[in-house]
Amino acid sequence: MGARSMTEEVADRRKDKRFRLPEGSIVAFKPGYIKLGRITDIGTGGLGFTYIHGQELPKVSSEVDIFVAIRDFYLYNVPFETIWDFETEATRFSSLKTKRSGLQFRQLTQAQISGLEYFIENHTAGEIQG
Repeated sequence: MGARSMTEEVADRRKDKRFRLPEGSIVAFKPGYIKLGRITDIGTGGLGFTYIHGQELPKVSSEVDIFVAIRDFYLYNVPFETIWDFETEATRFSSLKTKRSGLQFRQLTQAQISGLEYFIENHTAGEIQG
């Protein structure tokens, strides 16, 4: 059996279905939006995103805001914990170093849960298989 990639290992640990998001989906770290990332997938339990390598992400529970401009969706003060964070492979199209990270949501309010479920049901671009 061959070696597995970090992406395959992460996908195996997920409990919730994940869904693709439209372009322009952003996660912003609080306070003061110290880091922004492009959301790649989302589920009821968390999200995955990419960002330009630089300042490290918080390891302990903190809050983020989630923006999806094209769908006019905004979910604020979402508590999270960083579950994984690794550097991505360089591409021939960019000299910027990027990282991919996964956040697990923590203790969402009922309003946040309802907003997230509504958004997933009505505005995502389809379930990610595998």
